Amino acid sequence: MSFDLFVLVDRFDQQVQSAWVERLREVGVSCTLPPGFALDAVDESTPPATCVIGPPLVAAAWSAQPASFAVEMSPVDADDVSRMRKGSDADLDRKLTSARIEFFFTTGAGRDDVSLLLQCYGAAALADVTQGVLLDPQEAGAVHGKAVYEVARANSDFVLQPARSSSPPTKSWWQRLLGM
Repeated sequence: MSFDLFVLVDRFDQQVQSAWVERLREVGVSCTLPPGFALDAVDESTPPATCVIGPPLVAAAWSAQPASFAVEMSPVDADDVSRMRKGSDADLDRKLTSARIEFFFTTGAGRDDVSLLLQCYGAAALADVTQGVLLDPQEAGAVHGKAVYEVARANSDFVLQPARSSSPPTKSWWQRLLGM
């Protein structure tokens, strides 16, 4: 069974990709991408990234591991946006209306933990750096702003639970992420 997340944005270019990689590092998913990597052209044939999961997601960095996921980029479907806008707040409505590009992040059944973390936080980071919208069709629906990281956490926290230290930090991972 696949797991899917969507990100709706108004623009995408090399500057956005660079900001995306930097934001991933800031949230604790530091990746070395394969040569020629382009977020708008990731599929099953793309070599895996090599990622280190570290603070603030976990107390101590994990060893570098390969991570794979697929991303498809396409024009936004106006009918989908219309359905998402029903009952949305004004800011979400504005972001949905201006969205022109949809990124579809997916991993298949049997995915490893690092690939799931890259997918979840990769989608959240893209929505964050573009001020776009993350759509979680399984649970949360359409969200924006810092709520995108709550969706990433909700979909992947079970992976991080065993890796956390036995003594809880004085601040939650969420507070460390936001610099609170």
